[in-house]
Amino acid sequence: MHRVLLLCGFVVIFMAAGTRSAVTKIVNGENADIADCPWQISLQRNENGGDWEHICGGSIIDERWILTVAHCFENHLTASNYRIAAGSSFLSQMTVYRSVKQIFVHENYKKPLEYDNDIMLLELRTPLSFRSTINKISLDDSQSNIFVGDNCKVSGWGNVDKAAGMFIL
Repeated sequence: MHRVLLLCGFVVIFMAAGTRSAVTKIVNGENADIADCPWQISLQRNENGGDWEHICGGSIIDERWILTVAHCFENHLTASNYRIAAGSSFLSQMTVYRSVKQIFVHENYKKPLEYDNDIMLLELRTPLSFRSTINKISLDDSQSNIFVGDNCKVSGWGNVDKAAGMFIL
């Protein structure tokens, strides 16, 4: 089993904002539980009818909507090639799966990989039912707050080595 990094939903939002200077590797996380970041999902892809493969993390923003990064999307695939998995700290123990109904990639996102406009919304076919391990992320909608220098929690999925375990920073 791969060691997984649950670096929570702010990484998705932060990277999607297009801040190139903020794109760095995150190290030295701590053990985590999905109840600490219940908005964290696994975006999974199935290209050729085989096994579903984890490709990116994402954040639940509503019962039917997921926020993630556009570079996870392959243009030659359709929404039916994607699903989300939620409800567990470990990719191998997910409890809830939802198919993707529609994919909305930012109109100004361009490949090859550029972080400007690297944002994508996924509409789910069936809404999620919220509970302690599946819930939406709280978003600050005020325009007057300045967060420069503030600490924040980040999460996401990423393999750090072949040992078992999950981390959060």
